Amino acid sequence: MSSLLQQIKSLDLNKQNALQSGTNITIDENNVISASAGGTDIGFLAYHNTTTDYSSVRKLPYNLVKYNSGNAYDNTTYIFTVPVAGKYYFYVTYFTVSNSGGVVDLILKKVNLPEQTISRSQEGQTSPGTHEKRSASVVIECEVGDQLYAVIRFNTIRLSPGNYNSTEQLIYGPFGCQLLT
Repeated sequence: MSSLLQQIKSLDLNKQNALQSGTNITIDENNVISASAGGTDIGFLAYHNTTTDYSSVRKLPYNLVKYNSGNAYDNTTYIFTVPVAGKYYFYVTYFTVSNSGGVVDLILKKVNLPEQTISRSQEGQTSPGTHEKRSASVVIECEVGDQLYAVIRFNTIRLSPGNYNSTEQLIYGPFGCQLLT
């Protein structure tokens, strides 16, 4: 049995010694680390658990974090700072308030450049009922250090529906981002 175990270890070492560091692969002693597509899990899912109405131009306060792979989302500034260059799926969900067609923008802020709106949620009626779910999403190429966040631009919205019960385990209006490639 120990002879078989030694043969397996020998094979593993031979395979590892054949690997070479390069683009998206690093070797640290006995660990091989790949940052290829699908090899790096970067993303977050945040939400908000009150029925507060928001109506002034501001970053949306998605302060509760379900997960934060890569620790790139700051739930006090509500900003995701890109830690790995690539294509990201970025989205926001929110709810209407009666007779207020709230508008939310997804924003990209590149290092040393002004912010730019990359997606705007403005669908549906301009005088909606209460608790209509709306969303915006985009796939965007990002560089390390880029910042992504959501901003209310016009009218009034809620991040959770008015009938939200904070003891529920449901996430009604998620905000998030995920590295695709």
